[in-house]
Amino acid sequence: MKGQEVVVVREVMEGVLTPSLARSILLGALDRLGEPPDGPLEWMTFVQTTLNDAIQARVGSAESSEIVDQVSGILRSIAGPVPPAPPAPEREATTRFDRRSGPSRVLVAASSSRLARILKAALGPDMVTMGIRNMRSFNEIVHDFRPGLFVVDLTDPPEIEIDALASSLHQLPEQTIVLVWDEGTERGRSVSESLANRDRRVAWVDRREGVDPLLDHIRASRALQSF
Repeated sequence: MKGQEVVVVREVMEGVLTPSLARSILLGALDRLGEPPDGPLEWMTFVQTTLNDAIQARVGSAESSEIVDQVSGILRSIAGPVPPAPPAPEREATTRFDRRSGPSRVLVAASSSRLARILKAALGPDMVTMGIRNMRSFNEIVHDFRPGLFVVDLTDPPEIEIDALASSLHQLPEQTIVLVWDEGTERGRSVSESLANRDRRVAWVDRREGVDPLLDHIRASRALQSF
């Protein structure tokens, strides 16, 4: 995913709406879309359709028209060559992160990097995300990355045995919030209970209720990150 286009979209939205509302709407629209757009033309289509509908539903047509017009004009002007895509979120950490300050650190366990990428797209420099698919990735990354929030994405299930994961949660910092991202399934309840039995903060969030509860937990984890 090219970073240039999403920065345009996010900054224009934050200039018209409050930053928290802009990020909530953008994240929700990206989540409904599936895979994030790639390149100016795909982003323009997204802005004029899915995002436009999401903005209208939350704040009305006047604001949506202003945002769509501004973003479309800018994207047309950058429809030529764009910078190379940044590295995918899923990779081994090579440097230790500052544990006292900096952006929110979110580790996502999923079979793909989709949720990690849309979180980064919606929240920008306030967010560092990494994705893992299996226990090997978890064990390699968790000590250096030290996430404030660890999301188990059961809408895109990782290749992780829950019992093995539950036994390894002690590797996370004590203040890390564990969140199960689900659609209200029996498996979501079961996984949440298994992880909670390890005396961790565990939240079970129903994706069908929208993205705001997820953003609330990101903000909560950011506050705990300084302790």
